[in-house]
Amino acid sequence: MSKIILVRHGDSQWDQENRFIGWADVPLLEQKDVLKSIGNVLINNNTDIDIVITSVLERSIVSAWTIMNSMYHSWIKEIHDWRLNPRHYGAVQGLTYQEALLKYPNINEINASWDQTANPIAIDHRYHPSQDRRYASIPPENLPSVESLKDVYARVELFILDTLLPILEKNENVLIVAHHDSIRSILKYFQKLSIEDTIKFNINPSQAVVLEYDYNTGVSTQSTLE
Repeated sequence: MSKIILVRHGDSQWDQENRFIGWADVPLLEQKDVLKSIGNVLINNNTDIDIVITSVLERSIVSAWTIMNSMYHSWIKEIHDWRLNPRHYGAVQGLTYQEALLKYPNINEINASWDQTANPIAIDHRYHPSQDRRYASIPPENLPSVESLKDVYARVELFILDTLLPILEKNENVLIVAHHDSIRSILKYFQKLSIEDTIKFNINPSQAVVLEYDYNTGVSTQSTLE
């Protein structure tokens, strides 16, 4: 039996400004007490972490460091995987909700859908991943110009199959610090959520969800961290 502790990264300035962050690498705010408390709860529950996995964005990585530092477990092995990145919002990335609403009056429908997107950005746009050296080893055709939740699920599913499941086969406990849509995608896979339930699921910044997963049966149960 393995535990998968899923944590959404802490708050950033853009979160507070209600901006579409997407793949923009926005740093965390200094308030990290809630993240530290997650580490304290894990200690109190005698939950050992065998491996830490994050996206390649700073707000995810630093959130994981904050949790592990609070447990005095900074030495635990880390994996940073771009497939755990959030949804790329294309042309609305960086805009506030109100600014996006002016460009896309149906932005609420787009944001709450499974397969709709805003307009893509050009490959030479500053927010296109091909302009960022952390993605230099990834074929450009695999990097998004815009994504739907369906697109996020497709790449997260590949991450689960080739990276996460081999870890769970060894009955190891995994801390995954990621983003709203990548966490929703993980829950869809392990909890067999419908598309509708995947869209409805919400996890706030610095909130944690725990899955207990039996590799042999493929059965997982969900609980909160307390």
